[in-house]
Amino acid sequence: FVRSHHERWDGRGYPDGLAGETIPWGARLLAAAEVYDALTTSRPYQETLTPEEAVRQMEQLIDTVISPAVYRALHTVVERRRALVFVHDSAPRMARSGSEFREADLASEFPGPANSAGPPAILSPRNGRPAFSSGDAA
Repeated sequence: FVRSHHERWDGRGYPDGLAGETIPWGARLLAAAEVYDALTTSRPYQETLTPEEAVRQMEQLIDTVISPAVYRALHTVVERRRALVFVHDSAPRMARSGSEFREADLASEFPGPANSAGPPAILSPRNGRPAFSSGDAA
């Protein structure tokens, strides 16, 4: 996925010039996440955008850089949550406009194996162990 995440939906990317459905699904997700991160993270050369502004700007990249299906999924998540969630082994963090995130928000959004406290756990993509559960302390 990492190798192909600079491929573009229109075939003008690199390293292999893949286009459309020939780009691995995971690479399409990484590409969109990279664009979103670049737009919502402080950079010396541009202002930070809110999640909603970033998604609006990314709409211009549909069918050229970004897969239409990946864009629709990204748009749906940001519209519903006003954020994208990043799960890390030690603690979750959110890129969110205007408000603090609550642990219960995160746990309720992502169903997973129930933990001893009852609510679903967020599993680490690195090792499959719970990275967060709503019963954890902040």
